[in-house]
Amino acid sequence: MNPTELIDKAAAAQGLSQARLAKRVNVTPASLSNLRTGKGELSDDTYVKLAELAGIDPALVIIEKHERKAGTESRKVWEKLRRAIGASGTTLAVCMLPMHNLQNINEVAAHHYTKVDPINHHYATL
Repeated sequence: MNPTELIDKAAAAQGLSQARLAKRVNVTPASLSNLRTGKGELSDDTYVKLAELAGIDPALVIIEKHERKAGTESRKVWEKLRRAIGASGTTLAVCMLPMHNLQNINEVAAHHYTKVDPINHHYATL
């Protein structure tokens, strides 16, 4: 979904004008207009807000954004992620853990998360 479609879908889903939509996602109307026309870019957080207002999976919107902006080699990676998520119907969650603590990842995960899949070590938030 391109930015224009995302803006239109979010505005329509919420019954908002573009100016009111901009206010709802904490950007100026000019910033939203620049995104629509390809003259500007917005933060990932703003894309997430727009996706949520539009009723679209924010993970797919973020991946599509980065896929559009990526270079030739990294675009292939983003495209692969998009296809994998779209095909499975699931949402990708990326968590940042302190790098110095990676040797204790199972201990950290056991403290903060519930182990969902003991074989592949997948975790869900408590």
